[in-house]
Amino acid sequence: MKKRNARALILATLAGPLPLMTPLGVPAQMESPAAASDASPDGAATAGTPSEPEQELGSIPVSSGEAQASGEEIKRSAGVESIGIEEVVVTAQKRAESIQSVPISISAFTSEQLATQGVSNSASLATKIPAMSFDSVANFAIIYIRGVGTDAFLPSADLSVATYIDGVNFPISFGLARALGSIERIEILKGPQGTLFGRNSTGGAINIVTRDPTPDFTGEYNGQASRFGEFDNRVFVSGPIVDTLSASISVVANRSDEYYKLADSSPLESLNPNIDLGANLKLKWAPTDWFEAIGSGFYISSKATGTALLPNVQPSTLGALLGARASPDYQTSVNVKPYSNGDLGVGSLTLNGHPGPFDIKSITAYQDYRAYANQDFDGSSANFASFGSVDDSKLALKARIFTQELQILSNDDTWGAEHFKWIVGGFFLHSVTGFVPLPFNLAGLDNVLQPDNPLPQVPLLATITDLITALGSNVPVTGVNLDVTGSLKTTSISGFMQGTYSPLDWLDITLGARLQHEKRTVFDAGLAAEAVILGADLVNLQATSYPEQTTVKTNFSPKISVSVKPAEHVLTYASYQRAFKSGSFNIVNLTSAPTYIKPETVDAFEAGFKSDLFNRRLRVNAAAFETIIHDQQVQFVSLTSGGVVNFENAKKATVKGVEGEVIWQIAGGLQANVGATYLKSRYNDFTDAGGYNAAGFSTTGNNFSGNTIARNPKFSAVTGLNYSQPVDDGVFEPGVDLYYNDGYYFDAQNSIRQDSFYLLNARASYLYTPWDLRLTAFCDNITSQKHYIYETQFDTGIAGKLAQPVTYGLRINYQFGG
Repeated sequence: MKKRNARALILATLAGPLPLMTPLGVPAQMESPAAASDASPDGAATAGTPSEPEQELGSIPVSSGEAQASGEEIKRSAGVESIGIEEVVVTAQKRAESIQSVPISISAFTSEQLATQGVSNSASLATKIPAMSFDSVANFAIIYIRGVGTDAFLPSADLSVATYIDGVNFPISFGLARALGSIERIEILKGPQGTLFGRNSTGGAINIVTRDPTPDFTGEYNGQASRFGEFDNRVFVSGPIVDTLSASISVVANRSDEYYKLADSSPLESLNPNIDLGANLKLKWAPTDWFEAIGSGFYISSKATGTALLPNVQPSTLGALLGARASPDYQTSVNVKPYSNGDLGVGSLTLNGHPGPFDIKSITAYQDYRAYANQDFDGSSANFASFGSVDDSKLALKARIFTQELQILSNDDTWGAEHFKWIVGGFFLHSVTGFVPLPFNLAGLDNVLQPDNPLPQVPLLATITDLITALGSNVPVTGVNLDVTGSLKTTSISGFMQGTYSPLDWLDITLGARLQHEKRTVFDAGLAAEAVILGADLVNLQATSYPEQTTVKTNFSPKISVSVKPAEHVLTYASYQRAFKSGSFNIVNLTSAPTYIKPETVDAFEAGFKSDLFNRRLRVNAAAFETIIHDQQVQFVSLTSGGVVNFENAKKATVKGVEGEVIWQIAGGLQANVGATYLKSRYNDFTDAGGYNAAGFSTTGNNFSGNTIARNPKFSAVTGLNYSQPVDDGVFEPGVDLYYNDGYYFDAQNSIRQDSFYLLNARASYLYTPWDLRLTAFCDNITSQKHYIYETQFDTGIAGKLAQPVTYGLRINYQFGG
């Protein structure tokens, strides 16, 4: 088998690489096994022994510098026929492995394919992968993979899909859907990843790797101009400072107009544009062939309307009584200017050492978030409710996060390396996240609280009535300002290990486990209220402080996987894995103390196969899976109930599904691909849930057992056709791809549904090879299909924002140096 693999490798090298098209219809990163043979885990150079052929690739670390060089070679040789589909190298298991040899379902993206497809932010990935949802509400990311995720959009609740950037865990979802900088690759790991990625990975993990400094001077510019005044700019420059020290800087400067327009009924004059400004500075010091250090400083400032805009598309009875009217498509009548502004600073230090029969890696990071927001809660011109600071003078969200991870990995020099690969490690997190404060503003109360107004005595309004009554009947109160405070402190420590034993060339047995101990404390929780008197005078009504609460949990997450290679380039596998999502507290309460949310645990079973057939011209991968979710955390939004944003536990839910992908290299530069996923999901046991009645008033004690899990399409698919044709001094590359989704519910109550929709995208690029210059014309959502980024039930109605209609423009990619 080794001789056949070596022979295939030689032939592939002589034929030259061809861009691999993933099921997304975009070129994927390719690495030959030889290119990865002298690299270290996750991007560190090493002086190890030469690697074995392809089937041994799993024990060979890879550097991102090698991956970058390979990507450039792929681009320059586009249109040259290869004997088969090239390998993709990923680090989904903390070491470099062929994507076809990893017993996990993975989708991989590289810098070239991101640029080609115009994927400038994480949310753009949603239409590239079946059964993945990456949307946002209030500019907090809402991520689902294979039906497992969370609709939570406050920092007191955690993501169900762990996001890592250069090995650093980003536990706060604010701004994750925003701009991406200079990316080396993105890996989407489907299914729970509790062993190696740890906390809050019940749905999967997103592993993002940015480009490292290079030993030679090189640079790249990516620009885009498109409809709705969008101008995106990304610049990467890298080079040596001295022999052992190199540096790089990546800069992002993006601007776009808000594609929603103000309706005539809105008193606002304009909506804010969306602006992202950021930079990532890296230093790489490699004084010896067995050690390197990479320091990174990252900062991004985002100012956006985005999904801070909450247009009321279907007013409730309460909303209608307040004067709310439905917003037309792509219009809004809000009377409070929406915005969501945030600043994120991150510093990290990664140390890679290769002292001998093992490799060691340390990742230390500190993150600082600061966010301001303002939103019209009623989503209309009605003067009722908003939250945030109108004058941008109050900080709504603040978070500080420290993380430390240590990994020790076997390498080719480790005793028994031929049959056993292993990794052991530990992870520590300390974070403080809180509202300082989060302001709510209720206006028009002189009309809302009139005795003849047929509004129910809901908890919040009843409480406010009591407070106002204490002032006296002659005081003209027109509104109430509420400041919610509360912070969540988290200390989490875990140890993990994973080992793969290969008693035979065709058999791998993997065992893994993670033990996590976590302490969470809610403190400084309280509520301050002040009355707005006619004439803009303010009178303090109440200041309430709630006692500190603490919870301590320990969790054990095991993993077992068996994979068999019945033939060359064929892998079958079966696995079981558990993952854990932290318990938390409902902080944003207006009438009661913070309440506890139970942890969420997931047990997942999967069986699948991966294959490259017909001299590796046809790739066929498939998997079947079942995920059992215990105490799933589900969000319910209601201002008048007194809880505002409540997180509840569905006692049990299940997701069953099958997925498949096919890549066919038809001939020369022509390649077709298709991927599809079928899901069947339900809440098995979800009683005492919050919801809304037919009139649109919030209710409790509902039974949603048997309902479909939110954001779970039964069927979704992507397909694409791509072609590379050499022409004089360049390559012409047209492509088309189609995404289909048969619809899903936005809520556990199954009262808000997104109907089926499809997205048709097309592009044509020309690569002028003498200058390394690529120009691409594109058109996305060609047929202007209407589908919602989100729809959420509020007290005043259903708020929803449509995704962009047809969008067209030009992209430019220019590489220099090197």
